[in-house]
Formats: sequence, C-alpha cells, structure tokens
Amino acid sequence: MRPLLVAAALALPIPAQADPCAPRAEALVQLAQHYGEALQATGLVGDRALVELFANPRTGSWTILATLPSGLSCVVAAGDAFAAAPGGALSDDGA
Repeated sequence: MRPLLVAAALALPIPAQADPCAPRAEALVQLAQHYGEALQATGLVGDRALVELFANPRTGSWTILATLPSGLSCVVAAGDAFAAAPGGALSDDGA
C-alpha cells in the first residue's frame, strides 16, 4: 500500500523539493496554513489507511490525504473547484 500512495503522490504537481509524505500532525498544519483547508470527509481503507478529504470552500482547493497506521500521511491527490454535495450531506436513499 505505501509504495502505491507514494507513487501516486509523486505524480502530483508539487514543488520538486517537497516531500508528499509527512507525519500527520505536520501535514494538517501545512494544509491549514498554506491552503486554508479543513477536514470535510473521512473514510477507512480496511485497517490499512485513513483517507481524508480536506478543502477550502472559499478558494476551491482540495487535498486527499491517506494516513497509514504508522502515522505517516501522504498526499494522494489535490486540485481545484471543490464543491460540497447539495444539502451538505451524502444521501443514504440509494439514489
């Protein structure tokens, strides 16, 4: 799992000197300070990783972060044009 996350993160347009992985606490500080992103949603990949979506609804920037049980977090994807689901919540009606 870890090599896949790192490989995906390395494919992103990030500064050449930047490391796409860091301890989770450091990653959260970077997302908040540099992009104004806050946690929007979470999910689990079994017992292998915590996946979180961070976004700044004002600017539209977003980042998907995967955190391994070791506490190492890696950027999986990042982009622009974030938009929350209509009504601000996921529907559970199967539609």
